Amino acid sequence: MVENRNEETNSVQTERFQFVLSMNDFIICQRYFKIGGFKDRSVESTDLLAAGNKCVEMIKDDLKWKTATYMKYSAPKIYGNKEEMNKSLAKQEKKAIDPEFILLRDTEEMFVWDGETLTPYEGRFNKSDYLVKDEDTLPLKFEFLVDNRPVYSELIDMSAYPRFVRNNIDLSNKKIYYRSRESMSGYDYNMLDLMTRDRSDIIFPIICELANVCSFRDSDDYRTVLTDNVGMVWVNQEKDAYTTDISRQNRKYLRKLENEYYKKQRLQKHK
Repeated sequence: MVENRNEETNSVQTERFQFVLSMNDFIICQRYFKIGGFKDRSVESTDLLAAGNKCVEMIKDDLKWKTATYMKYSAPKIYGNKEEMNKSLAKQEKKAIDPEFILLRDTEEMFVWDGETLTPYEGRFNKSDYLVKDEDTLPLKFEFLVDNRPVYSELIDMSAYPRFVRNNIDLSNKKIYYRSRESMSGYDYNMLDLMTRDRSDIIFPIICELANVCSFRDSDDYRTVLTDNVGMVWVNQEKDAYTTDISRQNRKYLRKLENEYYKKQRLQKHK
């Protein structure tokens, strides 16, 4: 948190601008920052909507990269059942290979195949990462706030990402360097190292994207009419110009998504 202390009044003031990444009101990442030449009109523009969407895509791209890395080093070969597995292995030439995991979808049994011998595996393995999509996963929420008022909000569906990736979200990609190797298992430490190796910090690019879009040189450069994919235009006519309250529409859309999600959760619990 960036704080400015007034020595005369001994009061602490935070910056006006911040972005927050959270899940179920638990803050995962929060950054306060300054915006020089801030334009009030920016928070009602489609330019802010586009910039916010770009920030969300940065987060999604980071999660996809880490998921691909995690799956590369941990994902088993999946067969529908034991018969399908036996047929596939019978066609392979028997020769020693690096051991690989095999998972049966119907019984959730696991095996280790070394190219010659198939051995049952009973060790630590998160089968839910590979068998089914986790529909009960809470979404991530990305928000940009001005004076503690959300002007952009978006939900990120996390149900398709492996649990290990969901539990280790790090936009800085540096936390691994500040954690003691003894504080976690060797598997977790090595996997986190692989997932974040050569990955850049995306916190600063997110701040730059939001700061740039809120500080255009000329306020008249902002676009204020939004047309969505189905041709709907959100406008409020004022004199001879058209403007749109994007932040208000975005908040309504977010509430709608949240209400649909929690309604679905309640229905599943009563089944």
